Amino acid sequence: MIRGPSGGGKSTLLHVFGTLTRPSGGRLRLFGTNMQTIPEHRLPDFRLNRIGFVFQTFNLLAAQSAFENVELPMILSGRLKRLERHEKTARLLKEVGLGDRADHLPSELSGGEQQRVAIARALANKPDLLLLDEPTGDLSSADTCEIMDLLLRVNVENRTTCVMVTHNDDLECYADRVLYLEEGRFSRQRLNSEQRRLDATKYAAYLTSQERNAIKDEDEGVRDGGAEGLLREHKGHFCPMTICNK
Repeated sequence: MIRGPSGGGKSTLLHVFGTLTRPSGGRLRLFGTNMQTIPEHRLPDFRLNRIGFVFQTFNLLAAQSAFENVELPMILSGRLKRLERHEKTARLLKEVGLGDRADHLPSELSGGEQQRVAIARALANKPDLLLLDEPTGDLSSADTCEIMDLLLRVNVENRTTCVMVTHNDDLECYADRVLYLEEGRFSRQRLNSEQRRLDATKYAAYLTSQERNAIKDEDEGVRDGGAEGLLREHKGHFCPMTICNK
């Protein structure tokens, strides 16, 4: 995760990582390759097959359905036959929780749903690197939780390297490593090598009445495990963002 003030160079750095901007100096190596040695005309194909992009403003094609938006990178890549593309597109939409919204246009989807489509599209060609520029910047707190949980799943289960730029310090608890960029230079870093402890009081404030009733039925297990036990029992229903101690 990359954090820092506006104008500090975060988005520019992400564009360099994504080969959208040539660095003015130094060297950029991606997947063992010196990117300065790759001709300009080969970069689009490199990006298409090795790098996924997710933006704050979604950048979905307005006239195409969720299904068509996700399928497009596979069409451009040309590696899969039509049936294979359709099967993979349906699977990706199902994985991001939009299996029943495949035929909807972006204008018919909420902000959180549009961002999930954008993530599915970014994963279409199974990239090695996923670059995320303020992916939750325009989302509500609830949608932010869902998107961050989804990205965490992508990172862990798909073993996809994720580099994310954000202004939201609450999201730091999702990252293995946080780099702070100021005036074009990294000023410091922080490693999240251990799971943070949870504040049970703060945690309880985010429970719905339905979740509280469910917890009552498992009261003994919760007492044994404390807040950590609560998280284990109900992981997937709650957002770690809201309960990470500072």
